[in-house]
Amino acid sequence: MDLVSLGEILIDIIQVDDEIKYNPGGAPLNLSSTISKYGLKSSFIGKVGNDSYGKMIVDYLRNYDLDTSGISFDSSNTTLAYVKVVNNERYFKFDRSADINLSISDIDNNIDLIKGCKIFHFGSLSLTDDPSKSATLYAIKKAREFNKVITFDVNYRESLWKEKDTKIINDVLEYVDILKVSDDEAYLLTNEKDLDKQLDILSNKVKLVIITLGSNGSIYKMNDKSGKVGSIKVNVVDPTGAGDIYFGTFLYEYLINDMLLDDESIIKYMEKASIASGISVTRYGAISSIPSIEEVESYE
Repeated sequence: MDLVSLGEILIDIIQVDDEIKYNPGGAPLNLSSTISKYGLKSSFIGKVGNDSYGKMIVDYLRNYDLDTSGISFDSSNTTLAYVKVVNNERYFKFDRSADINLSISDIDNNIDLIKGCKIFHFGSLSLTDDPSKSATLYAIKKAREFNKVITFDVNYRESLWKEKDTKIINDVLEYVDILKVSDDEAYLLTNEKDLDKQLDILSNKVKLVIITLGSNGSIYKMNDKSGKVGSIKVNVVDPTGAGDIYFGTFLYEYLINDMLLDDESIIKYMEKASIASGISVTRYGAISSIPSIEEVESYE
């Protein structure tokens, strides 16, 4: 596998005006699906319910050539995320169940996926509750033991962390090579509002940090080098999954360029990522909004 991701897997129930749409989602899953749609080999480790939603997700992912061997079925219900889009802003309500039942034994059952990949990717939502919290930490440490490149997208959702210790999000940074956060998440991790200070603090903890700024583009820092890329101008329909598609596109470019990380390459990868995420927000859904790589490469 080129990339294996782990974390929440769910159905996004999106209300747009008077219409309700049911779409498979979950940030790490969206990212893996981006990699697969672009033609590389990607897999996902997670847990769905043994219900119609869970079966729908697995069947749907096969259309994207995503390896589903790491997805197991739980006796509980598939996790649901209710998403309402108002003035291009998303509001979430979660009904979590199967996704947080991922266990250490599930990791052991899929250890060959982690051992055989180039990049291991995870998000923060599998760290909110046990047993998925312990399973995620175990998988991260195994990925480090196997000398994999480890990538992390915080994808913070406040409602899932209330009265829970978010310190663990900072704690796992010691294992991370490439970190992507929004500007709000950068503030959460650094308690600094100044972007330069955010970059300084986070770049001292990871090899490369990327902060996305919505319509204002994205910035990065690695060692003493930093840079910024603007966003493309589009009419936003649904921003669900845009950050995941951004990071998935960035990692795709990183993979096809022999995992080269220098300043010129990082800017090029970010430019492609901005195009892909910009196209995605003009469409509904997360995985369903991923553009083809041909669309990204031909965009002007």
